[in-house]
Amino acid sequence: MTEEFEKFVRITVTFKNGVWMTSTGRKLTAVEGTTAEFLLPAEASSKLWPQREVPARKLYQFLAPGAHLMFALRVRQHDSLAEPLLQHLIPPQDMRGKVEWGSVKGWHSTEAHFIQITLDASSEEQRKKTPDFTGGVLVEVRGNAIKVMDVSPFTLPKGISGKKLISLNHAFTILSEVYEIHRAAHTGSIYETVFYQGSDNRWYPLGHLRKLDGTDIGKTVLAQEETADLFSELDEH
Repeated sequence: MTEEFEKFVRITVTFKNGVWMTSTGRKLTAVEGTTAEFLLPAEASSKLWPQREVPARKLYQFLAPGAHLMFALRVRQHDSLAEPLLQHLIPPQDMRGKVEWGSVKGWHSTEAHFIQITLDASSEEQRKKTPDFTGGVLVEVRGNAIKVMDVSPFTLPKGISGKKLISLNHAFTILSEVYEIHRAAHTGSIYETVFYQGSDNRWYPLGHLRKLDGTDIGKTVLAQEETADLFSELDEH
């Protein structure tokens, strides 16, 4: 039996004056009866279809001022690090049985070292933008999509950086440049490299937040924690 495969053409178009225009400035046309699928930004599609078809955006405060986060780093060249820098590292044997890697792939237990930070209260600028955000991590829930939107200020351990940071991505890059000297590039996903402590005292990657059912917020699937213990609703936009 011969399998039949449909062939598709991907075309970039712009909606202008009520018609779809191609990148060459031509009106988009097709054979009569053609069926196509449109992929539109949610903000644009909400103007074409009822608002109920676009998932509502909700903001939640995850954790609170004073809470800890930990960065996971692959440290291979200990001999190249100064003693004060080594003292900041939590070795893998100290975290054995305390970390839930979940969907994080490619980690070896002998390489995984951790550095802990403490989250401060939110900044004045952050409170102007989101008045009820007192600090911790600001999370956006849109349908089933979970996204880290903001984090309150924090500092890295002494000798690494003396600046107040408000970006987990930026902090990871700084830490990677110092400790992961075997790497050519120093970027990484905060959903795999940044960990929070659950009510069971185990550490979970931020990626576990994406396992929440945003349409019926109740429990995190992997951590099995009551969401009420983790989140307090701030606002709905």
